[in-house]
Amino acid sequence: MPRPAPRHSRQSTLTDSSRCLLGICDGSGFEIDEQTNTARDCPCRAQRVANARAHRLRDRVPRRYMDLSWERHPLTQLARDPLNGDSVRRVRRFCTDIHANLAEGRGLWLMGHTGTGKTTLGYMIAATAAQMQHSVLSFNAVALLNRIRATFDSDSRETTDEVIATLAEVDLLHIEDLRVVRPTEWVLEQLYLIVNARYEERRSIVFTSDIDSDADGPLAQPDPRTALEPHIGARTFSRLLEICGDPVPILGRDNRVDGDVPGARLPAENPPWSADEGPGTPSEMPGAPAERLSTPA
Repeated sequence: MPRPAPRHSRQSTLTDSSRCLLGICDGSGFEIDEQTNTARDCPCRAQRVANARAHRLRDRVPRRYMDLSWERHPLTQLARDPLNGDSVRRVRRFCTDIHANLAEGRGLWLMGHTGTGKTTLGYMIAATAAQMQHSVLSFNAVALLNRIRATFDSDSRETTDEVIATLAEVDLLHIEDLRVVRPTEWVLEQLYLIVNARYEERRSIVFTSDIDSDADGPLAQPDPRTALEPHIGARTFSRLLEICGDPVPILGRDNRVDGDVPGARLPAENPPWSADEGPGTPSEMPGAPAERLSTPA
């Protein structure tokens, strides 16, 4: 319903950006009718609110993942790996269609052995979404639950409900190492609240989870249900499976232990995928700095 135009309509008070994220309003979050001097919410306003809340909640993006590119190591090496080439192309296609995927609430589950590149791919998706002007939060699962636990402190500046609401509102929630959390009753409850809130709002989740290895190296790829469900609960697992579909397997030995050092710089190489599998964006796509992953410019 139209309402009197706000006096501050020429200057946004919700974010630091002076641009409309959708190119509709003047940056205020309101569409102004000059003839009637009334205003109505611009479609960008809800995203501005989510961005502002995410900015307060954001977790620091690890330095190792701030400068990722499809044209550099370790992503070029991962794409050439016979075990993982198809999986990398699937992740790249997800990035290519990031707008549609987030609009439809589609997510991605990256599952594999420790040290095989799951986290690198997860942060690449998060960086792509942020560069495409979507609100993003990236958290390690343990750090995320610690953040919620901190709201119970008497001097906390945020409530549990506020944190859960923020986690539900951003366009993309990226969670690392979901399987490492010890599944206490409290943990299962919090994971369910987070995932269910995003499930109900058709919001996208990208997450990684490990699978077991033994002393001789990686074990065979397990059934996804037995690999994850006991760690997060049946209700949460069911919702994640509907959001993300079957896991994208990232397989192989631990690159950290076996001599490959992620983050080393190699010369740019010709990508191993065909032109029609490109991202639809410039080939050089560095990851966003920490603040951009939660509050896109």
